[in-house]
Amino acid sequence: MPEPTQQHVTAAEALQRLKTGEGLVGVEVRGQLDLQALEDTGGVRLPVLLRGCRLPAVDASDLVFHAPVTFERCHVDAALFYAAYFLQGARFEACTFGGDVTFECGGHNEAPAAFTLLNCTFQGFVNFFDNWYPGPVEVRGCRFEGGTNLLGNRGQPYEVAFDLPPQIEGNSGVLDADGG
Repeated sequence: MPEPTQQHVTAAEALQRLKTGEGLVGVEVRGQLDLQALEDTGGVRLPVLLRGCRLPAVDASDLVFHAPVTFERCHVDAALFYAAYFLQGARFEACTFGGDVTFECGGHNEAPAAFTLLNCTFQGFVNFFDNWYPGPVEVRGCRFEGGTNLLGNRGQPYEVAFDLPPQIEGNSGVLDADGG
């Protein structure tokens, strides 16, 4: 459950805070948070931290993150991380996602940086179609109410590729759906 929000900010104000490396803590963002605005030459170079926030939508499509991405105790209605590369890892902890989430065609974390989902609730489908994780992956205590293809599409060229054995345990819902 997200922390009570302390203030409302526009998406532009939220991006300005993220551009300074400040992070977002305890805010409700009005409007879609388009993380492409953080892109510098060749990607996003600052850490991205959101803690205890509410967001109607976040779009991080086609971005290469050269610093860690962290979402803790956030509520996000719509999330699009299509072709997002989390080179220094990503951590989503105790978050609720109200709709579909796509991590499709992404991943690419570099060891030892982990891609981590801990105690999150996904109310829609979570799409991992054609992802590659060369670094560690941990998915624990999550509820996939709309299912996910994280472990699906077996034997297909677009099934999720893990270079290291993933740590996937204590989750509920369908984790091996096919398709994307």
